[in-house]
Amino acid sequence: MLATRDFERVFARGGLVPGPFFLIRYLKRSRPESRFGFVVSTKVSKKAVERNTLKRRLREIARGATPFLSTGYDYVFIMKKTANKTPFAVLKENAAQALQKVR
Repeated sequence: MLATRDFERVFARGGLVPGPFFLIRYLKRSRPESRFGFVVSTKVSKKAVERNTLKRRLREIARGATPFLSTGYDYVFIMKKTANKTPFAVLKENAAQALQKVR
């Protein structure tokens, strides 16, 4: 999990991969393992239950995305409003396509 300073570093110096359901910010790091952070604001949903559900879905996507990942990166997924009612399979496919663009 990323700390606040890690989020700030990714936002300040990282690259961006846009998508219809989320944005992926990424930054190369010196260590070989990849780390993930997730941002689901109240603009996406006012209900904490829905925001937490989206975060759980993203965590599961990140666990299963290992074949698509470039190692040694920090990734931050920023959810958009359109992701709120999107089926899990569609989010997963979209994430795999977006993660392949990170190099």
